[in-house]
Amino acid sequence: MSGVLAEGTDVGYYVQGKRLLDGHIKEHGIYCYCCNTVVSPSQFEGHAGRAARRKPYHNIYISNGVSLHELSVSLSKGRKPSEKQNDDLCSICSDGGELLLCDSCPRAFHRECVGLSCVPKGAWCCRYCENRQQRESYLAYNNNAIAAGRVDGVDSIGQIFTRSIRIATAPQGAFGGCALCKQHDFGKKKFSERTVLLCDQVSSSITSIHDMPVLSCHAVF
Repeated sequence: MSGVLAEGTDVGYYVQGKRLLDGHIKEHGIYCYCCNTVVSPSQFEGHAGRAARRKPYHNIYISNGVSLHELSVSLSKGRKPSEKQNDDLCSICSDGGELLLCDSCPRAFHRECVGLSCVPKGAWCCRYCENRQQRESYLAYNNNAIAAGRVDGVDSIGQIFTRSIRIATAPQGAFGGCALCKQHDFGKKKFSERTVLLCDQVSSSITSIHDMPVLSCHAVF
């Protein structure tokens, strides 16, 4: 995640459209709000009470509805395996010869073994990759993705690289409380003069002026 997700990127663990645990990206892991420590994605899943699932990347979502699994798959696309990385035996009959190479994975096949009479034009994916892509398409628009903030027709992956996603907190050292009074006694139960507001567009800490109604100086924009 380093270099892809900005430190402070808001994440949550979702099951059946419900957010079970909050956190944000920090260092090389996730800062978990239940224990206030940096943990791995697998540990974050365990803290959400779903350790037995063993699919943290499928259930941890960014604020725009992209799962860590979808993000990792997106990053790997376009990286066609080199000729040396492809299998030299057919994945079905385990024999060599003239093989058809999958453009999405290292597998190789005889045309006859996959029911093709000729070499297909353009990119070709094996049935294993086609099934995976169908599953990924479902994961992109299931209840968890929608609950996490997925919007149909929006380039969600593009939002990540343009930093158009929620930054839950500023990086360590950049935010030491309210930027004006430096206090940490923020109100969490109701909207009041102690309420903190976080800007969804920038990660820097800029506060409102002291005489703003209700918010006073405890508003971080």
